[in-house]
Amino acid sequence: RSEIQSWENSLQYMDRVLEDIHIPEDIGVAIEYHIPRSQKRIDFIITGADRIGANAAILIELKQWQEAALTEKDAIVRTFFKGGEREVEHPSYQVWTYKRLLEDYNEAIADEKIQVSACAYLHNYSPDSVIRNDFYAEHLARAPVFLQPEAEKLRLFIREHVKYGDKNKLMYQIDHGKIAPSKNLADELESMLAGSESFVMVDDQKLVYETAVQLASKAQDGVKTVLIVSGGPGTGKSVVAVSLLVRFTSDRYVAQYVTR
Repeated sequence: RSEIQSWENSLQYMDRVLEDIHIPEDIGVAIEYHIPRSQKRIDFIITGADRIGANAAILIELKQWQEAALTEKDAIVRTFFKGGEREVEHPSYQVWTYKRLLEDYNEAIADEKIQVSACAYLHNYSPDSVIRNDFYAEHLARAPVFLQPEAEKLRLFIREHVKYGDKNKLMYQIDHGKIAPSKNLADELESMLAGSESFVMVDDQKLVYETAVQLASKAQDGVKTVLIVSGGPGTGKSVVAVSLLVRFTSDRYVAQYVTR
C-alpha cells in the first residue's frame, strides 16, 4: 500500500510537468521499469528524439523527500526513509548508476545510438544547503536535481533532451535489447588490468585460465559446464577469477564475480 500511495503522490507531479505544449504528446513513457538482471527499478523514463533527430531517453528518479542531512560519505545523505532516518544514496548518484547499468548491459542503447540523460525530481523538497551542496557536485553534474518549486526547470530539461516524439518506439527497443556487456565496459575493465603485475598469471594459473576460456566458449553453444578450481590461500585463485571476469566481459559474455 505504501508504494501505491507513493505513486499516487509522485505521478500527479509528473503529470503536471508533462502538461506542456512544447513537450510532444507522442513521447514514450515507461513507469517502474525493471532493469534486467538486477533488483533495480527506474521510476520514470521518457523516450523520443532530440533537436537533431537523434534517439534520446531521459531517466527520472522521483522522491517524496522533504529534507535531508549531509554526511561525510561520498554520494550519501541522511533522510527519513522506510519508517526511520537512515543513510541512503544521493538521488543524483542513484539515477546515474541506473543510467550506467542500461548503457553497460543493454545492447539496444548502443545499437540504436540512444543518448541517455538522467535527473532526479524531489517534488516535495524546498531548496536548502544540503541536497545541492558542493560536496555532491560531481554527482549533480552527471544528473541534476530538481526541487519543489522547479517544475518549469524540469520541463526545460526534458525539452532540451527530448524535443520530438518516439517514432522509433525506443522503449520497446530497450525492453527487448540483448543483455550483454558493452564495448565501453569491456574496455574500461581491460584498462584497469593492463600492465598490472598483480594479474600476471604463472604456472597452474595460466592453465586454469585457458581451460576456463575454452569451456566458456563451448558453453556459448549450449553445453553446460562447471569448472571447480581448488587451492589453498595465496595460490592465486582470485587473480584467475578477476582475470576471467575481464576476459569474458571483453568477449561480450555475461559474467559475474561472486565472493563472500
